[in-house]
Amino acid sequence: MTSGGIDVAINTATIPHFTAEKIARHEIPLPDVEAQQQIAEYLDRETAEIDAFIADQQELITLLTERRAATISHVAAARPGWRTTAIKHVADMLPGFAFKSDEFRGDEAGTRLMRGINVSVGTIDWSEVASVDNPIGVDRYVLREGDLVLGMDRPFISRGTRVAQIRDADAGSLLVQRVLRVRGTAVATRLLYYALSSQEFNDYMAPEFTGVSVPHMSEFQVGEFRIAVPRPTEQGEIVAHLDRETSEIDAAIADAREAIALSKERRAALISAAVTGRLDTPV
Repeated sequence: MTSGGIDVAINTATIPHFTAEKIARHEIPLPDVEAQQQIAEYLDRETAEIDAFIADQQELITLLTERRAATISHVAAARPGWRTTAIKHVADMLPGFAFKSDEFRGDEAGTRLMRGINVSVGTIDWSEVASVDNPIGVDRYVLREGDLVLGMDRPFISRGTRVAQIRDADAGSLLVQRVLRVRGTAVATRLLYYALSSQEFNDYMAPEFTGVSVPHMSEFQVGEFRIAVPRPTEQGEIVAHLDRETSEIDAAIADAREAIALSKERRAALISAAVTGRLDTPV
């Protein structure tokens, strides 16, 4: 293979791949033409029903996601007696430490690192883990339960903002660059979570991302985002209300996603069984 005038050798021995010769030698069932037509018509009917169901579930997810955003916006909107201020005045923010990547371990034997890849929408994902051995002088970057972490590269995806709250199981991990830690000082940290999850925050950052291939936000930009601050006596009640409302919506979204995944599996299995002769297709 040639790339930019340089011959590049590709080792296909270690990469699973098909060749035209392998495909040509592969044997498949070959029913008569009438049976082929019946199978095709059967699969057209069945897959059309499954595809329609999947489309309905995807539309439901869109509507639920919009409802979630609207719920947060409505509850968090400024009311009489509330003041409005920039997040930097009511929170302590800390960007992560620039650990050397060549010191990373690919397991949990050392101290876990909270990287951008671990910050998902509303949750921490440890499916990809990196750690470091015997870190020194990084105590201020140790995350504790209740802290917020915000992915600063590609912060917004289709499911929402990549912001999550640290659980007990996540505590003790070390904050890495491109991840921002947010800790409430004059407002409940959980309220800050909802503020950063809001459509208003997305809209606030959107102009900064126009024409940018890899959207990225800074600590300064986050800190300048203005939020409504409820009275201290109201904050707990508002958080409890939002937790109840959003947990119900999140459960419905999770059910819809699971239904889509199962439907896709059923679709693939149905096609496989029909074309390999393992399924009697009705006329």
